[in-house]
Amino acid sequence: MKTIAILALASTAAAFAAGNTTALVQGPDRKLSTDAQVQSIQNDANVNLECHTTNDGYIQTLKAGEYSASKFHNCFRTSEQIFEYVDALVAQNPTLLKKEKISTTVRGKTIYAYKLTSGASKPRSLYYQSLLHAREWIAGSSNLFTLSSILDDIANNKPTAADKFNLYFVPIVNIDGYEISWTKGNRLQRKNAHEVDLNRNWPTDFKNDEPVPLWSQSYPGSGAFSEPETKGIGEWLHTKNSELAGWVDIHSVAGLILYPYGDSTELIGKGEDAKFQRLGRNVADAAGDKYIPQTAASPPLGPLFGAFDDYLYRKYKKPVLTIEVAGAGFNPDVLTIRIRGTEIFKALTQFAEEVENFDVNNTASDVPLPVLFGNAEYSMPQVSPSGSQIAYLSADATSGVMNLFVHDVGTPSSAVQVTFEAVRPIRFYRWAETSAHLLYVQDLNGNETFHLYVVDLVTMTTVNRTPFPNVKVLTTFQLTSFFNQINRLTSSRRPQEVVIGLNQRNPTVFDVFRLHIVTGELTLLALNPGNIDAWVVDTDLQVRARTQHDDSEVWTKSLWVCNGDTWRDLASWGLDDQVEPLQLTADGSGLYITSTLAHTADAADPSPQAANPKRLGRLLLWSIDESAAAVTIASHAEGDVAHVEFHPVTGLPDFATVESFGHAKIVLQPAMQSDLAVLAAVAPGTISIVSRSADDNKWTVSIASDHHSSRYYLYDRTAQAVTLLGLERPLLEQYTFAPMQPVRVPCSDGESMAVAAKLPMVLNVHGGPWAQDLWGFNPVHQWFANRGYAVMSVNYRGSKGYGMRWLNLGNQEWGRQMQQDLTDTVHWAIGSGYVDASRVGIYGRSYGGYAVLAGLAFTPDVFACGVDIVGPSNIKTLLDATPPDWAHMKKAFAVRIGDVADAAFNRRISPLFHVAAIKAPVL
Repeated sequence: MKTIAILALASTAAAFAAGNTTALVQGPDRKLSTDAQVQSIQNDANVNLECHTTNDGYIQTLKAGEYSASKFHNCFRTSEQIFEYVDALVAQNPTLLKKEKISTTVRGKTIYAYKLTSGASKPRSLYYQSLLHAREWIAGSSNLFTLSSILDDIANNKPTAADKFNLYFVPIVNIDGYEISWTKGNRLQRKNAHEVDLNRNWPTDFKNDEPVPLWSQSYPGSGAFSEPETKGIGEWLHTKNSELAGWVDIHSVAGLILYPYGDSTELIGKGEDAKFQRLGRNVADAAGDKYIPQTAASPPLGPLFGAFDDYLYRKYKKPVLTIEVAGAGFNPDVLTIRIRGTEIFKALTQFAEEVENFDVNNTASDVPLPVLFGNAEYSMPQVSPSGSQIAYLSADATSGVMNLFVHDVGTPSSAVQVTFEAVRPIRFYRWAETSAHLLYVQDLNGNETFHLYVVDLVTMTTVNRTPFPNVKVLTTFQLTSFFNQINRLTSSRRPQEVVIGLNQRNPTVFDVFRLHIVTGELTLLALNPGNIDAWVVDTDLQVRARTQHDDSEVWTKSLWVCNGDTWRDLASWGLDDQVEPLQLTADGSGLYITSTLAHTADAADPSPQAANPKRLGRLLLWSIDESAAAVTIASHAEGDVAHVEFHPVTGLPDFATVESFGHAKIVLQPAMQSDLAVLAAVAPGTISIVSRSADDNKWTVSIASDHHSSRYYLYDRTAQAVTLLGLERPLLEQYTFAPMQPVRVPCSDGESMAVAAKLPMVLNVHGGPWAQDLWGFNPVHQWFANRGYAVMSVNYRGSKGYGMRWLNLGNQEWGRQMQQDLTDTVHWAIGSGYVDASRVGIYGRSYGGYAVLAGLAFTPDVFACGVDIVGPSNIKTLLDATPPDWAHMKKAFAVRIGDVADAAFNRRISPLFHVAAIKAPVL
């Protein structure tokens, strides 16, 4: 493992030469050799070939309980023999040992991990790898001997490390280099087929101040993770982070037990150094007197830059060791295989014991705010309709502004930046059906007058396709208007066209157009007379349905459908209910909607007038010509159907999601059930499909949890293979975050509400107010929790997600019963022993900011302080300042909020007029 000086081997490491102490010299072929060594190397290869001849037939004689005595361990083995042996162990022990692909090599060889599970699967696992450096044959043989010995002990009912952990064994990482090391004259091959040192190719904090030449034995490559071996293993390890409790990287031949750091002599701090010293000492004692524990940065091996163990510790803050197998050189006698194997078996067994009590502290440090709230590193990857490329959002290296990048599927290293916004970040984008264009929206300096831009990936040019002054564009992937919707942007039947809305004719409404993304030609599809709230277009990009409202005092809405040339009123409802058209069936005969209406039949119970007392949103299929009754496709007893995932080919709903007391999926198609099972096996968390290729073979998927941000994967449905694409915020992975626990809190009027609580209080009030706090990773929550506060987020009355009854209970209750729900939550938390009553703060944005001001003004003794972010203090001035395209919603606001034209009512609910009552500090 020693980084060898290029022209001469340092005297302290001279004994590492292959069987002698002659200084190694860099030859003209950039290979390490001596005059005497070439023959020695060839002799070594010949000896091993002879050993194989006399120790053949071991596969046929393998027997459980006697693996470590097998003739396999009499010789050093080729890669082919190694995999043949371990595959035989898998075949003989199918309930104990399973094979898993974790990466590939430069030459396309598959790198495997073998997972050993004794009895029931354990919640935690350990990872043992060897042969990052190809010439260190004794490291690989020792790892394999350990696997054999543990299997023997299990067969003989002896205690093993597998009693407490699942164990992952990776016998060969550098398969290409290992195979080269068996060829004539190349016994000392250390690097991979790209001539990169795989133990210098990991991303770490410190870099070598001096550039390392290409021919150096420690050449680190063109950059961290430049090699498929390290990149693939790094990605795989990350998918296993929640279960992996520790790692060991096995090398030779210095007889050392190495712990972090290797690239710095600085102490870790926070008591970690003492823990690693104890870990190293106890593992060394178990291995025997040939082993010395020390930091990896210490002589004779350090400093080491870009090493596996430094990378893992800094990223995950868990115990990791590098074990240098003892010996006299890289060509040890075959008689030492079992001797060294036994030492490493004891060392790895002790490592498992130490991990049980290691308890690395990774929760004490404050998470830096730029890490928590800064730009995502890899966000919203979308696969092209062709399935050949992936686009994603990341920050420009110079400006720090979020831009679009594209790479080929399977080669993330080919990523190219394709947009160069330098002021405003790109937040919303989509692929065009051409697979040669990207679409995104952008405004000017935050004025919310969004335009649609088209990126041509062939010419690498970007064009503003809606360059009209003071005109907004409406698309499916951004909200330019809170109340206007179009259900479909693109269709494979018209790959060069998209459907958009423009308020060019009248700033208060959006007319519907078909836009040719190459020529810029606009085709008018429908004019908005002023009362259309949502449009539905079919796969031919023709308008087929709409919702509209009237001008009556009760503000009735209706759903209209077009069958041929005839528009017909399909249903009507008031503000007490909600209907949202989603998508037409593939043949155009039906319309999928979510609805809180109670007069539909149920697929499972087709009786008419099905009850819906909570007015929960359900997924319905409505016949366009009313030849059949509307049928409930999906519903949930606790919450609204929030999202429906449709199949890109059949148009059938694959599943519906519900966000109530956590996340739930209602799976509607059997094939989707098996796909979700594959994804669920990758990592725990909420699975979201970000995008799907046109043939539905490739998906990009997000898996997120309450304690980590999104991790993005590529899913190949045909192969049922899942590949990590990237982490949204990889710097957060080194920290431990608080879990979120949904609870029900009783209200003072007898109702109950959903609260997401974390212990130790800041009351964090969501905006809207017709929105919902969800279970999942929330940077604001984690910021407060990381600083020592409990956090509670309340879905007070008026929040969506729990049916229209709960939302309607918030009508005209701003500053009153909605505010009382927040106060009730605080009292519940105090009564439950969650918080100190004298130290409760309130924090919120938009409506949440209003609730901050209302809480401090209307209940001044409840909160010790408040932080208001863009919260309105005077509700009348808020509504007077709404944008033009909200004009048609003023009657709805009068129902939801109240008549703020009534001065007395407005004074009663507006904190501005109650400033004198505020006693606590407010920011």
